[in-house]
Amino acid sequence: MKEFIFFFIVFFQPIFKLNINFKDKYPFGLLTQDYGILDEEDLLIDSKSAKPTPYDIKEFQPAYRRWQCFPTKDVLFYFETWRDNNPMGAAVDIIDLCAFSFEVKNVKPIHTYGGRRAYKLGYCEDLKNNWNRLTKEEAYVCLNGHPGIYENTEKNWTWEQFKTRKGCESYFGPRCKD
Repeated sequence: MKEFIFFFIVFFQPIFKLNINFKDKYPFGLLTQDYGILDEEDLLIDSKSAKPTPYDIKEFQPAYRRWQCFPTKDVLFYFETWRDNNPMGAAVDIIDLCAFSFEVKNVKPIHTYGGRRAYKLGYCEDLKNNWNRLTKEEAYVCLNGHPGIYENTEKNWTWEQFKTRKGCESYFGPRCKD
């Protein structure tokens, strides 16, 4: 019998995700169900980088990052473009810039996750390609960010990363393990 238990644990444990309720274990860091997408390390990193605090949707709480998971069909990724001075170059150097957002619809309030600044157009194009690749045929996506302001029935977030069962994309690349 001991051999069977050892065999089962060694060979089948990687197939079955341990049934840990992360929402109970990290009540301030996970605001929705995780649908089996997140692992403990995803939530532990956030709790080590800032003090976990209760979430208040109407408050600006920039220190502690939080996760929310939504049906992929309800999350729209888009970006706007314009031409302007290269922020890292000479004033006469005009380039294509962009700003992106992940907008979660069909929830009240609407949640919008945005970037920290303007980016070169190639960054937004790469992010869109990664979004399309990682969310294709995925039922749920999890978004991570800093809670920003709440106004006019919309909650704004500073985007940190998104994750599906296929993988992860992060503003700070090393945060993703894949």
